[in-house]
Amino acid sequence: CDLTEQTQAETRERAVQNLRLNEQQMVEREFAARLLADAGTPTATGSLVEAVSILEAAFAKRGIVGVIHASVRTVAFASFQQLLVRTGSGFTTPSGHRWVFGGGYVDGLDNKLVATSGVYGWRDQVAVRETIKAEWNQHVVIAERSVLVAYEHAFGAVALS
Repeated sequence: CDLTEQTQAETRERAVQNLRLNEQQMVEREFAARLLADAGTPTATGSLVEAVSILEAAFAKRGIVGVIHASVRTVAFASFQQLLVRTGSGFTTPSGHRWVFGGGYVDGLDNKLVATSGVYGWRDQVAVRETIKAEWNQHVVIAERSVLVAYEHAFGAVALS
């Protein structure tokens, strides 16, 4: 942006709005890499029903209710195969494990489902940083914050073929 005060104010607002619009997908994309690293080599299967049953068996062996992370592309297939049970604002599997579908998981997880224990998250306040690049007649702004997403244990992953 140029160096006028009105344009600088707009630039600050736009930077915060861009963070608001893109933060969830960016966090999910980065978090997906951690999920896959912790879950180990995915078991291959051609059936979504079998994939869910493999992950539910992993939860059952430990006696916990867990979370299944999947690309939002999985929703239609899971719905068609009656693997989604509406619970308030979200979904569970037929045996009660929470589904987490994300737009950032589309590229991050692709065709993989990952099972974890419950997920926790922390984030700080948005920080707006700015500088003037006089040689380019620009006002440069970035809005950012620290986000931490965690779980206690990854139980496995399944790749759909």
